[in-house]
This record gives sequence, structure tokens and C-alpha cells, in this order.
Amino acid sequence: MPRRILPLLLAILPLLPAGCSGKKNVAHEEQQHLSTLVRAYGFYIRSHRGERPASMAALKEFVKKMTPEELASANLEADQVDSMFTSTRDGQEYVLRTVAGPTGPPGAGSGVPGAGGAQTVILYEKEGKNGKRLVAYEFMKVEEVDEEKFKQLVPEAK
Repeated sequence: MPRRILPLLLAILPLLPAGCSGKKNVAHEEQQHLSTLVRAYGFYIRSHRGERPASMAALKEFVKKMTPEELASANLEADQVDSMFTSTRDGQEYVLRTVAGPTGPPGAGSGVPGAGGAQTVILYEKEGKNGKRLVAYEFMKVEEVDEEKFKQLVPEAK
């Protein structure tokens, strides 16, 4: 009897890690998708001497005009240009938050416009998924937050 169980266990065990980590991989991919747009945002700032894009349209126009060399230096791929502006979770265009003033040093800021810094939310999902939204901070961090935290970070959002 034990001899019959061993082949069955050997067949099932490799499937267990994949089944358990599947949700984590999807969440990671969704965060990576927004990270692509954050890299484009960062390249915009570097190319405009610290000035942030005034609108999503300005950021889109900038990205669409990037040369293949510029895309590569920003770690972006040409096939990402059209899709990077739309959330894979809610199917809607990400929201670009207008933040006044120059970019701040890491660790500064409070999440509110004009504060600048690592805790300033610059991009977020319009609706999100299952009561949570992905947000991107000024210095590349992307995380999923619940509605309560989202309202603290982006009080002007609807």
C-alpha cells in the first residue's frame, strides 16, 4: 500500500507550490504593470529637469514620442506603450495625480499633493478590484491599499 501512495505524492507535490503561489504571481504581475507606467513617469521627470507631467495626456504624448533608445534606457518596451496606461484589474485608465512643486527627496512627503517625496501618491487605479486599489508613490513603490488607506493617501479622489 505505501508503495502506491509514494508515486501519487510525487505527482501531486510539484503542483502544490504552483497552486499556492498563483495568486501572489498575479498580484505581482499587476503591480509590475503599474510599475511600467511609474518608470515612464520617472523618465519624464528626468527629461524635464524635475518637472512633473501636467496631465496624463502630456505623459502619454511624451511616452509615444520616445525613441527606441530612450525606451530601452527607461527599461520600457515598445509593445508596452499603448497598454501601460490602463489597469489590468479594472480595465480603466490609471489616474495621474497632479502634484505641485519639484520632486522631493526620499522619505519626504505625506501623500498629499504638493508635499513631494516617497509617500506622495502619483498614480492610482480609478476603481481597483475587490475594494482595493493599486497606488504608485513618487519614488517607484507600488502597493495595493484598502479603501480606508486610499482615502487617507488620496483624499480628493472620488
